[in-house]
Amino acid sequence: MRNISKYAMLLLVMATAISANSQTYKNVQYGNFESWTVRDIEESLVIGGNTRRIYAIGPRDTIRENKALNIKSIWASSNTYAKVAGISKTSNTVYPERRGNGYCAKLTTEYAECKVIGIINIKVLVSGSIY
Repeated sequence: MRNISKYAMLLLVMATAISANSQTYKNVQYGNFESWTVRDIEESLVIGGNTRRIYAIGPRDTIRENKALNIKSIWASSNTYAKVAGISKTSNTVYPERRGNGYCAKLTTEYAECKVIGIINIKVLVSGSIY
């Protein structure tokens, strides 16, 4: 860089500044957290049979079936639905939360316990995450 003239250096700086100003920016799909897919899932009777609500960042929709999530979104979260040995269980630690005029993603950490007919006792720490 020592042999570059002052004028050449000035042209290089101007070209860099012009190219920096000509950049375009696009929002990441669903990156404003205003759009959520809601899933209402019935857990198995042996663990209480409650209907639990699970959220996913994606197109606005409500799914009322115990099935795997299949939406078009670049986002995923630690919210899960699992069916093991015929027992359906959910975990939800990422929620939409109203802030100001819009929404944000609320990530929580929960201690979850699951007892199946008093025989199987599972204890886990579940942490909310978005990836």
